[in-house]
Amino acid sequence: PLSSLSADGRVTMEQVWSGATTVRDYPSNAHWSPLVGASHVGDVYLARQGTKASPGVRAVAETGWPAKLDLELYALQEEGKVKEGAVATGGAVFGQGEQTIELMLDSRRDFVSAISMMAPSPDWIASIRMVLCDRTRGEWIKTSRRP
Repeated sequence: PLSSLSADGRVTMEQVWSGATTVRDYPSNAHWSPLVGASHVGDVYLARQGTKASPGVRAVAETGWPAKLDLELYALQEEGKVKEGAVATGGAVFGQGEQTIELMLDSRRDFVSAISMMAPSPDWIASIRMVLCDRTRGEWIKTSRRP
């Protein structure tokens, strides 16, 4: 139940960008930066359409490097808004593949967000944001898949 102090969460991004899925101009050096994400309260957004990106999100979008964003997540953790931040290990994914981060959640920080740069573009990212609890039923969501 949600009243449990914490839960383990896992975010897996399946990266399917390829020459077969791209109409034209698929770059020969296409790759994804390491997936970076966090478990957090509802008023935290890593990426939000129509808003200015933080310096950390901008660094991921422009270079794929997650260090600045990781520092921003740590600062939010100090404020109690983030339960845990994580960066996928293993480096960039070339072509198709998947990356996973594991996060701790609690009843207050029950949202997860994650982003990855689609390279070699200097400003493309893929992102996800979702809540991992069903408040009406009072339980953690076991599995959720987003296209």
